[in-house]
Order: sequence, then structure tokens, then C-alpha cells
Amino acid sequence: MFEDTAEKDMYAILLQRKGYENAYAEAFSKNSNEMLSDDRLDEKDKQALIKAKQNGTKFASAFDGDINVADGQAYITEQMCENLLRLRGALTGEVKKAFDLLRSGEKYSWQEKADAYKLIYDKVNIVTTKYTAYGFRDHTLNGEDCSDVAVAYYNKYSLAPLFACMATGNMHNIY
Repeated sequence: MFEDTAEKDMYAILLQRKGYENAYAEAFSKNSNEMLSDDRLDEKDKQALIKAKQNGTKFASAFDGDINVADGQAYITEQMCENLLRLRGALTGEVKKAFDLLRSGEKYSWQEKADAYKLIYDKVNIVTTKYTAYGFRDHTLNGEDCSDVAVAYYNKYSLAPLFACMATGNMHNIY
């Protein structure tokens, strides 16, 4: 799948650069041999298609094995985390105390902060219902319709609250 998409994307880009309209629709209606035999492409373009397919194959191989691409994780603010817990009735006194510790400007040990964070993280993610998104979406590529076929999707994800006291390095600018 990825190797085909990479090759088709490259084909569409090459056609767009040459001034052809509906390049993506054309690209996704052709197979590899049809694209490579297109007289509108020069040898350099055809080499780019071959390279795109090789890169797509290499990229796709990273997903072999136990990786589920429908799983994801999102960082949420401490306020959103607290609101979600409150809505679910999971904002207990113990959890509120953990929030207060992590929001405090006081110097707590790293172990105290780690324990407080673990308590909050467990309350957010260990629930009987999982955070999910599922249904049908349009078959699009880069915002353009590719077909009239509806594509089914099912994604699940976990939420990781990010507190200001933990946002360091590249994440420092979030707060």
C-alpha cells in the first residue's frame, strides 16, 4: 500500500509540474507499468518513480511486525486531563492531591512527582471504555477526492497529560 502511494504521489507531482490537471486522479487510476510507460515523462522522471516506489517499500517495511498503526497517543494539557477525569467521576481526593503536587511551584522530589504523575496517568487511561474514533470517511488524498468509495476507519488512542513541571527540552515551549 505505502509503496504504491509513494509512487502514485510522485507521478502526480511530476504531472502537476508539467502543467497537467487532475494529476492525482490520473495517478490513482494507473498501475506502476502504465505510469512508467507514460510518454509525457522523461527518463529522469521515470527514475524518480522507481526511487519513490523503492522508498515506499522501505517505509512500509517499518510497519511489519507488532506495530498497530491504528494506535496512537496524544499529549493533553493538565486542565483537559482534569476536566476529563471530572466528567467521568474519577477526580477523587487522591487524584486532586496529585494534581496539586504537580502544579505546585514547591520543590518536591523526583520520586514524589513520578508517583503523582503515575496516579493521574493511570486514572486517565485505565478505564472500561477506550478513547476511540470509528466510522467512515471520504476517500481523499491531499484534500482531493479520489473516489466515491467510503473508507472505514477505527482508531484508538491513549492520552498523556503534560504538566508544566515536566515539559522540558523541545516540549518546553508548550507551556
